[in-house]
Amino acid sequence: MKKAIIAAITVALLIVLFCVVYALLGRMCASNLGAEVKLPLLAIAGVVLLLLVLAVVSVAFGASGLSDKTQALALPEGSVRAVIALALVVLFAILSVFLFESVAYGPLRTAPDLTEAAKNEFLQNNKTATDIVVKEAGEGTSKTYTIEYRDPTNKQSDDLAKQLLTMLGTLLTAMASFYFGTRAVASASQAPDSVRPSPKLRNIDPTSYSLAKGPVIELQILGDNLNSIKQVKIVNQGKQILGTDVVSNDSVVKCKIPVDVNTATGKWDVAVIDSTSKSASLPTALDITA
Repeated sequence: MKKAIIAAITVALLIVLFCVVYALLGRMCASNLGAEVKLPLLAIAGVVLLLLVLAVVSVAFGASGLSDKTQALALPEGSVRAVIALALVVLFAILSVFLFESVAYGPLRTAPDLTEAAKNEFLQNNKTATDIVVKEAGEGTSKTYTIEYRDPTNKQSDDLAKQLLTMLGTLLTAMASFYFGTRAVASASQAPDSVRPSPKLRNIDPTSYSLAKGPVIELQILGDNLNSIKQVKIVNQGKQILGTDVVSNDSVVKCKIPVDVNTATGKWDVAVIDSTSKSASLPTALDITA
């Protein structure tokens, strides 16, 4: 019952918000503002509406106990990235249409209050103009003419539009790559431990150590998939010594092995264990001598 009430309130709020924005957009379109003013206003209104809708959805998720407070707007992971990507696609489409229309048709110009002689002269001198419309006003000797026309497109404007579209296309591609790349990295980082590769050991350095050199063996272990190694130990006939100060990357593990005069001499196995309890070892790899 509670969820049904929340859903009804959410739908009601969405309808109210839609009506408000629709009314504002209708008033804006009916005004005498130019396209260069209406376009950014339309884009801003769309972004504001989108944020309001996301806020309502976030509140609904919170009331239903479905919110994720570790993510932006407490929405499920990836929601905001998806919204940004979709918003860029929409803005790219709007700007592309605007640029094409501006270049293809040019701005509408007006030559008002022309006499018949001036009208004829204007038409004679502007044969390359397009979308010419001649309007008459008055009668007899007081008759005047108003000419509406568009300037012919020019190569410079065409080149500029091509450059802008190329730039916007590059931006769109970069944002889409970032969005899907981020999702791929997130998916990889959240992969189950069972599918992560096991560590593999190839060699160690040093392979031999004399107890007379000191109480610490600075050991390097070479191999593959060693990023998550958390523990190193050496083993000899059931006895083991744990390494300290363990640091690792994908191919090298460095640690310190404490030894003393009571440490048994002979061949020791070297073993590593990662964060998922997967292990690898090199039998009789380390020779400890007196």
